Amino acid sequence: MKPVRLNLFWKLGFAFFALLIAVLLPVDFYAERALRRNYDRAGFDQLAAVARIALADPPPASSLATPSFAPVDGAALRVWVAKNGG
Repeated sequence: MKPVRLNLFWKLGFAFFALLIAVLLPVDFYAERALRRNYDRAGFDQLAAVARIALADPPPASSLATPSFAPVDGAALRVWVAKNGG
């Protein structure tokens, strides 16, 4: 079996493929990091907005801290959760 010589077409094809891989891998890595950072920022912004809304109108104190023998005002707490998007 004689060795096969690569002609110019195959050499250029391999060089193009190597350059394509060398460019696409870093671009993919950078795009993934940018998208993840954007998703994280959007999620934390949404959480901060929900926290600001909840702090602007806190639930009634009677529905939060009650002794174990006192009945809990669950209706007021349910209304507050429903009003705040729960």
